[in-house]
Amino acid sequence: MANASFGASGLQHAQTDWVRAHEALSRLARERAAADAEEGRWLLAALRSAAHVHLGFGSFAEYVERLFGYKPRSTQEKLRVAEALEGLPAIAQALEGGSRSTGLAPVSSPESRSPKPSVSGSRSPTERPYTSSKPS
Repeated sequence: MANASFGASGLQHAQTDWVRAHEALSRLARERAAADAEEGRWLLAALRSAAHVHLGFGSFAEYVERLFGYKPRSTQEKLRVAEALEGLPAIAQALEGGSRSTGLAPVSSPESRSPKPSVSGSRSPTERPYTSSKPS
């Protein structure tokens, strides 16, 4: 056992290190929860306003991948959660306040599922890729 005797100051230093690390990580988790909630709201707003079309992207998935590096499945999941949070204001408010725990277990039933926002695959009129009318 290497260095089994810490001494009082060594033990106190080790205890304060883990406390500081835990406090910093807890702060980052709260900030990330708030940022995730805000990001979701803005992703929905961008999808609904067809920001990707105005910016010349072929699809919303392409727009978000270029902006954040998210794969289409991640974008779809973020949109699904953001859309669900619109109908759950107490949980949305908790997340915006930095809470990562809502105390609720996930429940899925046919009645509780909503259609997933489309980011790829079958495209809505606003997500059709741009094609030139010039002959090739």
